[in-house]
Amino acid sequence: MYILTPLEMNLDRTKKIVSQLIENNITAYEVAQNTTLTAYAVQKIKDGDSKKPRESTLKEIENFLQKKLSNELNFKEDDISISELAIDVYKNWNRLMEEDIFKEKIDNLVKDGIILKLQEIINKND
Repeated sequence: MYILTPLEMNLDRTKKIVSQLIENNITAYEVAQNTTLTAYAVQKIKDGDSKKPRESTLKEIENFLQKKLSNELNFKEDDISISELAIDVYKNWNRLMEEDIFKEKIDNLVKDGIILKLQEIINKND
């Protein structure tokens, strides 16, 4: 059984971060505006020029990504219908279930039978 070295784990982690930044069209400037990092430092990581980014740097970018991506549910309009909301929740289920507050709210909705109603709406729109 092969065990990854700390450097290899860090490289894998860095690749995941860069992948998320690219997939979500997040610029180094945007990260810098919302963290204590400079755009230059973030861009070096995105470009692969920073071979061994600091743990604290990676953690700060990860925290930013988690916050940003958990707040974006891909809503396209300010005024959305309940069926559109149900579909967005369905599409983002795995990411939402990582949030404790969401899990707690879902547990309450299950107890109240509301989840069954949402599932009906989703099924109608599939």
